[in-house]
Amino acid sequence: MKKKIFTTLFVAFSLLLAKAQNPIDSTEVSLSIINTEKSDLEIVKDFHRTASPYFKDPKAPRFLLYDRQKKVAFGIGGIIRVRTAYNFSGISNSSSGFVPYSISVPTNSAEKNDFKINTNKSTLFFKLMGDNSKIGKYMAYVSGNFSGNNNNFTLKDAYVSFLGFTIGQTWSTFNDIAAVPPTVDYQGPNGAAMMRTGQIRYTHKLNDQISFAVAVEQSQSTGTYENSLNEKTTQSIPDIPLYIQYSWGKDFASHIRVSGVMKNINYRNLVKDKTETETALGVQLSTKVGITPLIEFYGQINYGNGIAPYINDLSGHGLSIVNNPNHDGRMYALEAMGWFSQVKFNLSKNVFTSLGYSQAKIFPKSGTFSDQEYRYGQYLVGNVFYNITNNIQLGAEYLWGNRVNMGGQSSAANCIQTLVKFNF
Repeated sequence: MKKKIFTTLFVAFSLLLAKAQNPIDSTEVSLSIINTEKSDLEIVKDFHRTASPYFKDPKAPRFLLYDRQKKVAFGIGGIIRVRTAYNFSGISNSSSGFVPYSISVPTNSAEKNDFKINTNKSTLFFKLMGDNSKIGKYMAYVSGNFSGNNNNFTLKDAYVSFLGFTIGQTWSTFNDIAAVPPTVDYQGPNGAAMMRTGQIRYTHKLNDQISFAVAVEQSQSTGTYENSLNEKTTQSIPDIPLYIQYSWGKDFASHIRVSGVMKNINYRNLVKDKTETETALGVQLSTKVGITPLIEFYGQINYGNGIAPYINDLSGHGLSIVNNPNHDGRMYALEAMGWFSQVKFNLSKNVFTSLGYSQAKIFPKSGTFSDQEYRYGQYLVGNVFYNITNNIQLGAEYLWGNRVNMGGQSSAANCIQTLVKFNF
């Protein structure tokens, strides 16, 4: 199955590359291979400029195929990510990484220690870029990893971009992935806003320093429903996220961003036998700042109701919308907050370390949850990375986290992780 997927994607992108040739080349396709580390061609620079700013996403592929006019290029690349993890004095039972929400309260005496070697977050991607007289520069991108059941290939990104539009599936417009700090842990800070979804986004730069974006996005809301009172129904209204960003410094690498999102979450009120809607709003302030050449700061805080799907620790746990204990059949969008603060120290050209803290928390109405349900989680991380070459990176990390329930009971977990990463 995986082989068929890869073969199909390769053939599709190869056909796109051939089709994108200038009309004068319609009867002859001439392709060349180039190393992206040693070329100053404009099309190669575009591959580097459009790479995701997120620490764990792939950069430009090692080699590109490009056409005779150097207007269209296609690359296949990826990341081999080998992560070892030793959990002790408590375990975070999650396939996504170190997730405080998943810590058992009280600690399970039969599961205090755990050792794993994991490669299923290794990534494969396909990227095509070109320049057309009608639409200017354009890009098509597909990526995925092997985090599905039985290590099956799972789609992460699939989109096209042109004329300022991004159409397809990728990181939500509400996210600021450039402000998410480096971690060995694949999940990252538990209070970080990170979610991929289908969207139609428009992005515009007013100048080198100010940019904004607005989108319509597929709703990813989940709920906790009460039998005979309410139930899940279809979502008919897209989410509307937007942001405005100000950048400064060398290469405009420092920035501050304000984001917002409006959600309308449908549910079925069984008492009234009708579909009702809860309107939810969320805001976010995020930043990445180069304080000095040696010190960088990453920070983010997000708050709102119905925004649990965006927050690492809260996503997928039915916390967007919950039963209202004060009104039979009614539901309400649950208030939630997530935040993190992390400092990175560049010790040398190839070595850096960082230290950070993060928290995710919900604010339910009295009577919504029992004392055994989640209230908040904490996440403490310290790590060091060494870039052996441009394509090989080693990392080591210590993690501490805890989960606190509504009744005040809590448990903690510890984890030591190492990483061997190879980009190609």
